[in-house]
Amino acid sequence: EWTMRSPSTSPLPARPGTSPLRRKLLLLLALLVAVSLLSDRLDADADQSERDPDNSESGGVDDRHLALLTALSRHPPSLRVFRLVFSAWFLLLMSALALWIWEGNDSIRKEDLERLLFAAVGSDDDDDDDDADDADEPDEMTGNDSYGPQAIEDSIMHNNNTGNPRKNHIILVPTLSSQSVLEAALDSAILTFACLICFTVASAEGGRYINQSIISNRQDTASIYLKYFCEATAPLFPLGLFCISIFKTLFPWKKKGKVGMTLVMMTVGAPFYEVTFRDGFIGDIITSAVRPLQDLLFTLFFLPLGLHAYWSSYTIDAAAIPIERSWIVHTLLLPACTLSPLWWRFCQNLRQCYDTKRRWPSLGNALKYMLAAEVATFGMFDPSIKKHPVWICAFAGATLYQVWWDVFMDWGLLEWDYVKGWFTLRSTRLYKRKWVYFLIFGINFALRFVGMITLIPPVHLSRTTGLIVNTFTDFDLFVGSLAACAEIFRRTVWALLRLEWEVIKTRKGFESQESPGTNTMEASAEVEMAELDYRNDMKPMPIHSATGGLWNKFPLKPLRWNDMSELNDIQVL
Repeated sequence: EWTMRSPSTSPLPARPGTSPLRRKLLLLLALLVAVSLLSDRLDADADQSERDPDNSESGGVDDRHLALLTALSRHPPSLRVFRLVFSAWFLLLMSALALWIWEGNDSIRKEDLERLLFAAVGSDDDDDDDDADDADEPDEMTGNDSYGPQAIEDSIMHNNNTGNPRKNHIILVPTLSSQSVLEAALDSAILTFACLICFTVASAEGGRYINQSIISNRQDTASIYLKYFCEATAPLFPLGLFCISIFKTLFPWKKKGKVGMTLVMMTVGAPFYEVTFRDGFIGDIITSAVRPLQDLLFTLFFLPLGLHAYWSSYTIDAAAIPIERSWIVHTLLLPACTLSPLWWRFCQNLRQCYDTKRRWPSLGNALKYMLAAEVATFGMFDPSIKKHPVWICAFAGATLYQVWWDVFMDWGLLEWDYVKGWFTLRSTRLYKRKWVYFLIFGINFALRFVGMITLIPPVHLSRTTGLIVNTFTDFDLFVGSLAACAEIFRRTVWALLRLEWEVIKTRKGFESQESPGTNTMEASAEVEMAELDYRNDMKPMPIHSATGGLWNKFPLKPLRWNDMSELNDIQVL
């Protein structure tokens, strides 16, 4: 029964089948089916002389394989561009998954996510704090307390001064939801697979997917022109996809570009800025995106050369040859893409040590990134050393140290049980099922070794012959893409426990304030620090250990070595 309703008061509910998310999923599924249907077919009647004569009477042999793989192998520069866009899409998809898990967990409140991940970037001054509080108030017109239209329009408030972005202006970071991130990931996937279909069709010899008669023995003028047209336009699809992706990432500038660039600059600018939890969190994500950064570097060089080749006598694919054989690219730029994220996190930990004036755990965390950089450096500049036992032991030791740091420092997963005399799973947990923690530990342990491999470029420039040599067999086409996606997936499951442990730590100070039996100096200090964190939203990112109870069991207490509060700034440096 249908009744008349006022659109302004009680509009009709939208049908489930017409939701934008469902339509995008159906369109993406159709594109996936279209890509799978494009297959290379070698008909026996077309090349009878190249096949076994015994099969001629049986009508020939029909050999099919996925045409997308043939097209990517025919245009190696386009492979790098598509791999970059695919890695960005997979990162969006994993971000939506993490946000969906956090939103569905009742123990993790929305305020926790806004305070740790989506807090405003601004000054610590009182006036600026008042402005930030006013900016976070609900919008009267929309009732949206996270990011209303007026807040979006006024999200960036510049001052006349320049310098530290934390002290000169306030930037509101939009509170993202899992649905909005998933819709962005689906939009990127639809555009990527649409370009893949056009690229596959255009890269086929003579346009065999457009008209099967073109590959017949008779080569007319139309087929020759169509073949030249397809060869010329095939590499333009990945370049166009890259340009569209960059445009959608940065614009509108105030809503996306300015906010994203500011958050990244807080990580890249280490150690000149205070390090918050979000800054360290973004820095860890960048360390897992080393392979996409290398593809991004190649694409930025290939884009102007490829467009120049389009109006020149050589092909677009040939424009990538100077980049592949460049000494500067392989000895300076690609190593910089590998070592820069590790260097940024290393500097962030040094800044934490400088701010807290405590050596542990900041210097211990800095050691983790330094070891990873050393192993990756020797693997890049001397690939033959990867078979040496010393390098293998260093690789295993650096990876195991990272696993230990994840378990005890980043997650606080284990705590000392004085009754059993051994480590047990911590009692305070925000995820209901225990097997989740063991599953995440197993995935993180196995994929940590894959993540270390992604630090090494897939190809290197031979110092003896000057030729491009594959670092690993068949690495460029298959293993490279899978390893990059595996590291992004590992970072996603790592983030589930990292944010959970940070939420638990930040709540302890507020809970101790309401507890009736906390009158000790230690409890008062925790309450004082909790109030300070609450006023300033996000203070420098703390790193606590789950093994703190061991110092009470054993007499060794290196407090004097750890504490540097009596030293001045120059002595600390």
